[in-house]
Amino acid sequence: MSRSSKSGEAKRVSPTKKKSKKAGTGSEDPSEDALTSDQKNIYLLRRLEAQQHQLILEANKSSEAQTGVHELREKCLNLQTLLEAEKRDKLAIASDMTKLYKALKEEKAEQIKALLQQIDSLDTQLSTSFVVD
Repeated sequence: MSRSSKSGEAKRVSPTKKKSKKAGTGSEDPSEDALTSDQKNIYLLRRLEAQQHQLILEANKSSEAQTGVHELREKCLNLQTLLEAEKRDKLAIASDMTKLYKALKEEKAEQIKALLQQIDSLDTQLSTSFVVD
């Protein structure tokens, strides 16, 4: 089985190829026809050119696929970098919020302590004012 029939392509018939003068031979395969060596060479050269073009097409497809893979890898790396930066930013924000919460908690605790002392002081003044009166 030839390569061209495996790939599903139809065999190309050379426009310069002369049909065999034998009666009853309708074959398009030049190996079966009575062709001259020049005609066989032309046929083989055209077949070689067709295979070279096919190879070029396959090489182009491969190159495009490799370019696509490279672009996807770059995009993936960029997304990973962005994700890591976002995680760092999120952690920094959470850390800042924790520090702020602790500072506010201490500030409010000091305010409560100061107000309790003020209440005790006023309570003491009030109790001493009742005793004096």
